[in-house]
Order: sequence, then C-alpha cells, then structure tokens
Amino acid sequence: TAFGDNETEMSEFTCADCPVKPCRTHDMDKLPDCCPTRKTPDTDNLKYYSEEELRMAKMSALTESAGYCRQSRLEETMAFAYRMGYKKLGVGFCAGFRSEAATLVKILRENGFTVCAKVCKCGSLSKAAIGIKDEEQLHPGQFEPMCNPAAQAEHLNDEGTDFNILLGLCVGHDSLFIR
Repeated sequence: TAFGDNETEMSEFTCADCPVKPCRTHDMDKLPDCCPTRKTPDTDNLKYYSEEELRMAKMSALTESAGYCRQSRLEETMAFAYRMGYKKLGVGFCAGFRSEAATLVKILRENGFTVCAKVCKCGSLSKAAIGIKDEEQLHPGQFEPMCNPAAQAEHLNDEGTDFNILLGLCVGHDSLFIR
C-alpha cells in the first residue's frame, strides 16, 4: 500500500517517519494522506496563537534565520531575549546542574540581563509528601526533598521574570515546569 493508505498506518503515523517532508518545502500535493498538515489548512494555522505569541513566533523565526547552526543555543537564547525586549530572565535548573547554572547566570548577567535562578528542590518538601516510600528514594534512610518544578516556575513568576530558561530538569519535571 502507499504510505498512509491503510488505517493502521494512519493511526501510527508520526512526522519522524515521513519519507517526503513536504511541510518543509510546502509541496502540498505530496502530503501523505495521514499528514497533520493536510488536516490543518494554512488559513487555520494561526488560530493557535495569541497576538503576543505571534510576536514571539516572529522573533523566534528572525533569531533562527540570524543564527541557526552558527550560534550556540545560549547565544540564540540571548538574541531572542534581546529581540523580545526581555530584561529579567529566570533560570529553572536541576540541582545536579548547579555548577552549570552558576556559569549560565554569570554569562547572562555579563550580557546585561537581570537573572533569577531557582533550583528544582525549592521548598525542600519531602518525597514522602507525594507518597514515595523510603525504600523508593535515591538515598533511603535520609531526608530526600522532591523536585518541585511547579513551585519553581511559580517562584520565577512571582519574581516577575520576562522569560524562563530550563536547565537540565529531569524528564517529567520539565513538563510540569512548563505547565
């Protein structure tokens, strides 16, 4: 069968499997039947964005064209923040990346940003509070604080950060921070 012709293939389709990548070239007659681009016409795509999000998308695209694969992600992040007019940056980081966070904060400050950084363990709440048994902890028999990405993000919001950067948050914790 042709790509995407049967129901099983359509339900299992992911963009990572696409053999033709027409969304990159806008060659719309080559879209597989199950392609999500086919399901959302051009005229509907912008409905997902608020006015501020459209501005962010534009600044992201300009940052990409100015530095993609020619700048580090940190340089791109700073360029994006400059374009957006962000002055106060937040850094949500994993305790295991404390040294890297200190370096990141230093670089951001040296480049003119005010920076607030919050570690994942902020609040120092025991893992027992979320039902983790002692034997399920990384270090049984010791106090072990849970990662608290929702509070971490809220603390940065309370500080009035314009934009938050994630540094090394664990799987799942990153999603909770973004939420």
